[in-house]
Amino acid sequence: MNNWLYRLRLFFFKRALHKRNPLSQNTPSAQIVRPHHILLLHHLSEHGDAHKLHDFIQKIKKPQSTLTTVLYCNAPKPMAIPNSHCITPADLKWNLVPRPAIAQPILQQSYDLLINLAPAMIPPLHYIALHANAQLKIGLYTSSEPLYDLTIDIAHQRQTNYPSIVYEILRQLSVRTEKDLR
Repeated sequence: MNNWLYRLRLFFFKRALHKRNPLSQNTPSAQIVRPHHILLLHHLSEHGDAHKLHDFIQKIKKPQSTLTTVLYCNAPKPMAIPNSHCITPADLKWNLVPRPAIAQPILQQSYDLLINLAPAMIPPLHYIALHANAQLKIGLYTSSEPLYDLTIDIAHQRQTNYPSIVYEILRQLSVRTEKDLR
């Protein structure tokens, strides 16, 4: 895709985001005792990543919680990962917003925790993260607008170990809530 065409589409994507920005509303902070319904957003660039991500999802999934995974696959054929929503470029409108048939089932649910592991601002994942009904939103630090309740800066790391990031997030939430419950 031409660079100028992508920049034009990205301009209209950002414009569509600012029309109904839920971040402009003052919302009370929520306390999460234990995250039972988790939304995980991730970007897959290669087929090898799909197998690693599937193994990772199986490791972090707990019996008492539900894990919804949304992946952006920048490939014409989506990668098959069980129990995951895979968004491809064909699933996007001209302004890079996911089509309602794709986004609505995800956005209509309520989540205790949203974790966005996309290393950069991926427009469809950014849109879902912005409009998802989650009590706590956690994402990697990017230079884009503030979107998350907690951001994690991984710029100094050469290789990112995403499973360890999610394990640490869940462990910290567990430690924090254990202290709060005493």
